[in-house]
This record gives sequence, structure tokens and C-alpha cells, in this order.
Amino acid sequence: MGFIAIDIGNTTTKIALVEKDIKNILRLNSNARMDLENCLDIIKKAFGDSVFEGSIISSVVPEKTPFFVDILNNISERPPVILDHETYTGIKIRLKNPETLGADRIANAVAAYDIAYGKAVVVDFGTATTTTVINDKGEIICGTIMPGVGMMFQALAEKTGRLPQIIPGSPVKEIGRDTRSSIISGITYGTAGAVERILEEIERDAGRCAIIVTGGNAAFIREFLRFKHLYVEDLTLRGLKLILERNRYESAKKRAFTG
Repeated sequence: MGFIAIDIGNTTTKIALVEKDIKNILRLNSNARMDLENCLDIIKKAFGDSVFEGSIISSVVPEKTPFFVDILNNISERPPVILDHETYTGIKIRLKNPETLGADRIANAVAAYDIAYGKAVVVDFGTATTTTVINDKGEIICGTIMPGVGMMFQALAEKTGRLPQIIPGSPVKEIGRDTRSSIISGITYGTAGAVERILEEIERDAGRCAIIVTGGNAAFIREFLRFKHLYVEDLTLRGLKLILERNRYESAKKRAFTG
């Protein structure tokens, strides 16, 4: 029957069928209006009419979480695992105010630590550009948050009188020769350079780490990155799969222990 994993982001919501691997990823606009029946119909067309064994949700948009909980309660045998700082994940959060850490960053850290077999930095080029650092003990110890690529394009259009709105697309290969290419090159090289400086500071603080790049804007920006990295397109979903498996195992151990 499989499981369902849902990653609710500020821009895109991903819904995936989880069996041995992640399959058939649906990508929905997080800001689009959806009703329960329509969304159920989309999921059933993609994944079939089966009732799934279980599910998990990562959400950085709390007001949208109840809608997808309702969805999953209609197609899953058990209530969904809703990922937060208290969920059993196999890693620990060594931050001040861990309850403020985004669920997507937790899932990313779980997947990155599993891939790297040790210290790792996740660079997520999403709505925001974030870094998340995991030490060799499997602990999230630090990170950074800055405006994402799309947010920068939008801010320039909204906060200036004459600069145009530009949708991120094919990057320019040189410093701009007109307004459009100046905006694109400024944001592209500026983001790449900012991340490189952040990674230098992380290495100074935490030592050399494996660098894993992900996020919706990674395909746009990664070719400008001068540091060695591994690109994993659906890192968050990979983390959700691992967390769901670990929670199933822990639940099975408790049932066996209590008889």
C-alpha cells in the first residue's frame, strides 16, 4: 500500500508516494485555492484508490497543515506524523529555541546526515536561502537564513519605482549589460558569493563538512557555486521517508515491549 509524504513549502507543496523509494512526486502551488474533494481526486489519480499504511507531513505554513491532515485522514489507516522539533528523527537539535526550527530543515538534516555518514551542511535554495549544519554526532548545531533568489527579484520590483519584475530563469554568464541582466547577475553572483562566505565561516566554526545543495532555486544558482557539493533535488522528501521509517520502527518496538 505504501505511505504518503507531504512537504508543504511557502511556494510549492510536494506530495510523494513512499514505498522502497520515493515515487510519483506531485507538485502543487502552495498559494492556490484547493478544496478537499479536488485535492483528493488529484492524489487518487496519481497514486490510486488504495488506503495507505501511514503518512507524514513537513510544513512551514502552519495555516495550511490542517487541510492536508484532513486529506490524509481520508486516505491513510493512521493519523499522519506531523514533523516538529519533538518528533523522533534519529538526530538531535542543539539550538536555542528548537521549536522555531523549520520542519523542512529538520528533514533536510536527517537526509544529509544519512547521505554523508557524518558532518554535513545543507544549503537549501528555497523561498529563503538557508544553511543547516549537522555535526559528526548527528546534531543540528547552527545555520543561517537569508532572502531567497525569488524573494530578491520580487523585492527589487516592489520596493523600487522603475525596476521590472523578473522571474528567475536562465542565468546570465557575465555581469549585466542592461537592467534585466544587471538584476539577474547581481542576485545570482550575490547569492552564490554570500553562501560561499557563510560556508567559510561554518568551516571555521564546525570544521570541514560535506556540502549538500537542494531547493527549488538550486538548479538556477548551483552552476555559479565554486565549492564542491552534491545536489539532491528532493532532499526533504528523502528525510521524511527516513523519519517515517524510524517512527514505524520505534512504534513497533514499543508495541513488542508492552505486549
